[in-house]
Amino acid sequence: MFYDLNVPYTANHGELQRSLAFLAELGYNTLALSHTITGKLPTDLTCPIPSPLPFPTPAGLRLITRCTLHLSDPSQNHRITTLANNYTLLAIRPTSEKALQSACLSLPPTIDIISLDCSIRYPFYFRQKTLLAAIERGIRFEICYGVGLLGSGEQRRNLISNATQLVRATKGRGVVVSSEAGRALA
Repeated sequence: MFYDLNVPYTANHGELQRSLAFLAELGYNTLALSHTITGKLPTDLTCPIPSPLPFPTPAGLRLITRCTLHLSDPSQNHRITTLANNYTLLAIRPTSEKALQSACLSLPPTIDIISLDCSIRYPFYFRQKTLLAAIERGIRFEICYGVGLLGSGEQRRNLISNATQLVRATKGRGVVVSSEAGRALA
C-alpha cells in the first residue's frame, strides 16, 4: 500500500485528473490533496478542495485533504485548531528556527506533520532533542523529494544535505517521504 501525503491541489481539473490517474497507475492507494496557506491565516478557514471532486477518480483511490501552513511567526497560531478541523491532515512548514521549535514543542497537538522545505539551506542545525520531542508528541517530519528531481543542482544538494541531517537528528524515526510534485512526471 503506497501513500503520497502531499499532492498539490490545483484548480486546473484536467491536470489534476491526469496526475491522480498516473499515481493510481503507479500503485498509490491514498493521496492527500494539499492546499497551501502562506502568511496570516485568512478569515475563511474552509477547505477549498471540493468533495467529491468534479471529475471521476480512479477506482480504489482514497483521497484525503491536507493543509500546509507556512509558519514564520509562532505567535500567529491561535486559530490552528479551527483550521485543523476542516482538513484531514494539518502540516506546518516552519521558515525559521524559532518557528520550528514552536512547532515541535508548543503548538497544539492537532498538527500531524512538520514539512521542511529541503530545497533551501537552513542557517541552523536540526537539534535532536527538539525533533525527538515532536516525535514523542506524535508529529511526523516530511521530506519532499519533488524539487530534487527537477530543481537546480543547488536545490538537489540542499535536499540531500537536509534529508541527511533530519534522518540523523531523528534517528530515522518519524520521517515521511512525499513527492510534492505538481505534475504527473515531476
